[in-house]
Amino acid sequence: KWWLAKFPSHDLYGSSGSGSGGQITFEVARCADTLTERNCYWQETQLVAMLPPLETSEAIMQMKSTSLAFDRIIWICGFAETDRYATKKILEDLEPLCAGNGIACSVHFVSSAEEAVDILKRATGQPIVHLEMHGDKTLGLRVDPKGDFISWEQLYSLLQRINVAMMNRLLVVSACCYGLRSIMQIQLAQPAPYKVLLAPEETVTHGEILNGTLPFYRELFLNREINAAHAKGLTQLQYLHCEKLLFEAIVRYRLESCVGKGKASRIERLVSEAREDQQVRHGLPIRTIRRMLKRKIRTSSGPRLLKKYTTSFLMGEPASFTSMDIDRAVDTRIQAKSRGKLL
Repeated sequence: KWWLAKFPSHDLYGSSGSGSGGQITFEVARCADTLTERNCYWQETQLVAMLPPLETSEAIMQMKSTSLAFDRIIWICGFAETDRYATKKILEDLEPLCAGNGIACSVHFVSSAEEAVDILKRATGQPIVHLEMHGDKTLGLRVDPKGDFISWEQLYSLLQRINVAMMNRLLVVSACCYGLRSIMQIQLAQPAPYKVLLAPEETVTHGEILNGTLPFYRELFLNREINAAHAKGLTQLQYLHCEKLLFEAIVRYRLESCVGKGKASRIERLVSEAREDQQVRHGLPIRTIRRMLKRKIRTSSGPRLLKKYTTSFLMGEPASFTSMDIDRAVDTRIQAKSRGKLL
């Protein structure tokens, strides 16, 4: 199982690799580090990390429940007419349930990607966005019968706009195969595209959605608490909280770039580049540069890093974890690795 984060931060780099059986895969865009005569700084880049399940952050995320404010459901179905039986069956019960709880239910059976995009662009209020379409790992969400696609990149942008207007309170239910691919465009220096995403990692069947949707919404309307609702229905969909994404991205960055061999290799790379820099070569001694780099890594990977990305990604909302929680997660995974376990 995996999830994906694009993590723009200071001085991120790494190597490409792949694994199976739950091992970690990284694809990293190497940054251009710049050293000046008197100081050193880093240009922001993106680290793309295929991350493992969130064992160490799970307990932290249980520390607070996730309550949501919503006043409507925007339900967009892009199935062909022949595939809409389960959807219509769900709506027979869901629409009266919404009416009884004072929740507007706006249902849209669309036949092209353009129609679906226009609906998301015009979204107002405090909606839950519920998507039902066929998904493709690479191309995005397919809208039938026309068969055109909403790309994952475009979907990200559309949902981000809604979530910004809602101040990071958006719930997205993506009953679409490979719906978890919509996190591919996440960048922590930008606002999150949703508070919570429920989506399958791989395929999902009409029967699974039919059986789980009504219990999910019934519990959600009763208590407005997403954790309890997900326990009642749609359990086949992965639960991805924006804070889990932030937590794991920072932990992974710390493990790969701020401790042990990763830290040492990174410093030596930067020192090597400093030797080739005209300004540095005739300015600061190499050992001074190395000392500055070590200090910069130490001071930039703690509370300041967390504050920076809670401000951008969580839109200023305090995280339910602290830099000390991140420190403990890093230590736990280092100890696990030393015992020969998977990080």
